[in-house]
Amino acid sequence: MSVISDRHQFVEFTSGQSKPMMDQRLAKVGYKNKSGKKSQCVSIPKLDNGDVERINLAFPADLRKRAEDFQDALIRSLYESGKSEVSTEEVSVPQILAYLEAENASGRLSAEKVKEWWNGEFQDTAIPVLSEKYKTEDPEELKKKAKVWGDTFQAICGNSAVDITKVRQLMTMAEFVDSDDVIGNRVKVKLEAMIKEFETQEAL
Repeated sequence: MSVISDRHQFVEFTSGQSKPMMDQRLAKVGYKNKSGKKSQCVSIPKLDNGDVERINLAFPADLRKRAEDFQDALIRSLYESGKSEVSTEEVSVPQILAYLEAENASGRLSAEKVKEWWNGEFQDTAIPVLSEKYKTEDPEELKKKAKVWGDTFQAICGNSAVDITKVRQLMTMAEFVDSDDVIGNRVKVKLEAMIKEFETQEAL
């Protein structure tokens, strides 16, 4: 998956078997079974602590895991653009920051995009959580609950008026987002930023 030079090849991901090369980490481009696509992975050099700090200063978030999630989102975009390998330079800090700037500028995190994510990517994960939360296994009841939660995600991420109580509730659900869920992790970042902004205003 990773050669002595700075080229790192994508290979099919096999749970429990795919491993990173020595002193590297394994980045995964995951797909749900129903998508018909095979999950891929690539072994790449670990970000050093200085790199993680740079990313967190540029886009305040959560330590190394958040920085690696951003890097994974970049890797997914490179794979889906048709690449069979990536270079160290292509997944470096300047490229991560450039990717994030482009994502922010593109305005892709619209209410419509969040609706697609909820219905197509995240709802399968959310339903068992809602079943536990509301102590019900009734399909119709869960369908109604899921729609309410999905609509609320859309409203908040579509820049509707902020209800901080709802934002915090959504954050509890967003904690179940997979690390390789690109849109889901962008939703988490947005919610975290909204909570942080509210807490800052409240402190003033």
